[in-house]
Amino acid sequence: MPDTELDLTEAFAASQRQVSASASKVETALQQAAAENSRRVGRDRSWIATTIIVTYGLAVLGVIVFIILSAPGCSGADETCTAASVSWERQAALLHDLVVTAVLPIVTLMLGFYFGTENVRGNAGAGSQ
Repeated sequence: MPDTELDLTEAFAASQRQVSASASKVETALQQAAAENSRRVGRDRSWIATTIIVTYGLAVLGVIVFIILSAPGCSGADETCTAASVSWERQAALLHDLVVTAVLPIVTLMLGFYFGTENVRGNAGAGSQ
């Protein structure tokens, strides 16, 4: 076999062009994924905020409707008025406990998640640059 010198310069140059083209495609795909992720996070945050506002609004509206519809009207004997007042106070206390123990902690939790994830994203973005 004769000694033939292999010239790999062209092969390496072709490989380098393919790597560069692939790197460009990967960078484009990463940018598209980041943009889509940002849009998705925005939609999620909007849905969370809307849900929180609607839930809290319904709870407050429910309390207002309850107060309006069930406030005891005293127009007769004192015994009837006192019994209605005690019953209304029990129901109002139950409704108050429901709002305080169920709705407000959920609102607080969701808002904490909402703003906490934004802080994490902001810190991660600042650290990567």
